[in-house]
Amino acid sequence: MTMDKLEYSITFATITPESAENGDFEQTGFEHESIVFDSFESLVRYIEWNGFYIWSEQPTNTGWLSTDFAIDYKTMTEKQLSIHAKNERSQRYLELAYKFTSFC
Repeated sequence: MTMDKLEYSITFATITPESAENGDFEQTGFEHESIVFDSFESLVRYIEWNGFYIWSEQPTNTGWLSTDFAIDYKTMTEKQLSIHAKNERSQRYLELAYKFTSFC
């Protein structure tokens, strides 16, 4: 039996002043469709270094982590990143990794 990789996708959402007026995102998509971690420790470090501290309000086994919106003052565009598990094992480790961060 092979173990699933610790594989995740990183998505983004941007908001501009114009899209905010319409109550929608300007753009959404993948920052990285697949990112694989060799160890639990590297996953925890990645989460902390990139500021993924907002746990989604989804039930267990379906949640994800997001950053706060960062603003580019030159364009007034706000951008948020989210990390999503790509398999069940990765989901369990994402939930556990969050508990090991300094954010929790």
